[in-house]
Amino acid sequence: LLKNPKLLILDEPTASLSNKEIDKLFEIIELLKSNGVTIIYISHHLDEIFNITDKITILRDSRVQGTISTKEADPKSVVAMMIGKELKDFYPKEPAKIGETILEVENLHSGKLVKGMSFSVRRGEILGLAGLVGAGRTETMLAVYGAEKVTQGSIRIHGKEYKPSSPKNAAKAGIAFIPEDRRNEGIVAPMTIAENLSLSATKLWSRLGIIGRKMDKQKEQLAQIEGAQVETVTDQNNLQAIKVTFDAGILFSTGKSNLSKASQDALSDFATSLLENPLTDVTINGHTDNTGSRAVNAKERAQAVANFLIGKGVPSKRLTINGLAYDCPVASNETAEGRAQNRRVEIYIAANEQMVREAENGTLK
Repeated sequence: LLKNPKLLILDEPTASLSNKEIDKLFEIIELLKSNGVTIIYISHHLDEIFNITDKITILRDSRVQGTISTKEADPKSVVAMMIGKELKDFYPKEPAKIGETILEVENLHSGKLVKGMSFSVRRGEILGLAGLVGAGRTETMLAVYGAEKVTQGSIRIHGKEYKPSSPKNAAKAGIAFIPEDRRNEGIVAPMTIAENLSLSATKLWSRLGIIGRKMDKQKEQLAQIEGAQVETVTDQNNLQAIKVTFDAGILFSTGKSNLSKASQDALSDFATSLLENPLTDVTINGHTDNTGSRAVNAKERAQAVANFLIGKGVPSKRLTINGLAYDCPVASNETAEGRAQNRRVEIYIAANEQMVREAENGTLK
């Protein structure tokens, strides 16, 4: 504003403002308007649009649906242009069967704003908390969720006493919380959508609170090999590991121990990322379809992969090599798919729990 703009574009400017701050913003907008500044105001709040605009342009699917005078418009006509059809009711009441009491809160005290709050919610019911900013609505729910300390009162879920000691404890009790300020409190911006979606279940994809992001990079590198099948599995501790399965006939060009050029390129990148991330260990399983000498061949294939990684600098102590053999019907060898399934090499990538603990304690060398 110090540069005296002739055109000012405001994109959802009230998203993180209080009601008092919104009123102040509207005063500034009116002042700018009276001084000849053209303002484009983008918002999904219809009350704001009707409060401060002279004209309304409606977009749907990136296309302009029309421009109308604010004085001649009404909320229903604007919504109809937004969604492409007439909306009879803004909030249609859906029938719901009201059941037994699920949550009971009595005489709840927390912090400076929550003093003696009591309410109950039944199955199928929606309870709304109304009040001005600072009335304690959010603080009440944060206390129920375990994000604020409860100093007095009782909470029962399904008739059983519930003590909200932490959000983790609340999640185990079946309580979820969607915050008011979703940008700052509802997501971790540097993380991917997938990581944000699974934040409440980090045990499945992290070790001791440390997220193995580089495991995803390692998975992508191994997936470059033709025919590689990548999947996420859980180990004996119910924690995430990555499993990549290769057809031995593709992984090796000639013979049982000569890696193909494409395999060597992908495994070179994989070795580099292993050296960058010392917290992961690798298990290499060679499979075959019969016992006896073929079991030896299976282990030799696994050893050949390990030897290649060791040659790239990966410490041998981080690698576990197995040759696994099992009896199977001869018929399964009659198709290419059957042969690939019976003679394969698997690579498992998982965190080294001892090293993760050392990293967490600051003792990892």
